[in-house]
Formats: sequence, structure tokens, C-alpha cells
Amino acid sequence: MRDTGDRAVSEGLGVAVLVIVTLLVTASIGMGVLIGSEGEGSGDGIDSEFRFEQLDNRLVITYERGPTLTAGNLYLEGPQNEVTWAAIADIDESASVSAGDTQQLSPNNAYGSAVGSGTVIEVVRVSDNGTRSVLDSRGSATGG
Repeated sequence: MRDTGDRAVSEGLGVAVLVIVTLLVTASIGMGVLIGSEGEGSGDGIDSEFRFEQLDNRLVITYERGPTLTAGNLYLEGPQNEVTWAAIADIDESASVSAGDTQQLSPNNAYGSAVGSGTVIEVVRVSDNGTRSVLDSRGSATGG
């Protein structure tokens, strides 16, 4: 009669090693996907939220939550114009924009045009090195 006790341990150990290797490969691929997609087209990893409210031919934009931003680096872009938060607010380019701050796009301020309910408006942050990141949008084809 043959002794199979050692063989069962070897097979069990082999299966355990294969399971561990599979888990490590899966985890490394998952981390690569998470790290590789971070910051791509989503505002340089800035977690922020803006609220858009239509009032006749004006659009009120409220910075709901997120880190403090620089007014001169925050652009409000639409088909008619592109202006900084600083220009609309008539404040210094180095002024801060914090959660709760509100501005409006209208024909009567630096934006200079009416904003209809279907008008696409993007809130864009331009970093000091010139990198542009869309932080939020209203009316875009991607559901913003």
C-alpha cells in the first residue's frame, strides 16, 4: 500500500500558492487601474462640487464644497465667453474662492451674454503650470 499523506500536503500547498498568486495579481491590476485613472479629466483630483441655478437669462453658480481655490485660476466657460471668477466678482486675481461663494453669468457682468437653460457651462481650474481641469459642468452631453 502506498502512503499518500505527503502528496496531499504538497497538492494543498500548491493550491494555496496559486490562490495567493492570483490574489496578488488581481490586487496589483486593480491598484493600477485606480492609480492610473486618478486625476484624468476630473479636476486634478480636486473633489469639488458646484450648483447651477437658471434664473431667466442668467446662471447662478454656487461653489458647494471643496478646497479653497484661487479666483484668477477658476474659469467659467461657455459658448459666448470665457471669464475668470475674479473678473465676474470684480475681485483681485489672487482672492480665494471658498465653499458657499456664489457668482452669476449674465449679460450685465464680465461674461457679457445671456445664458439659456440649454447652454453648456464648464467650471475649469487652470493650474500655475497651465494644466486645465474641468471641475464641474452644466448642460454637457455627458450629463453634467
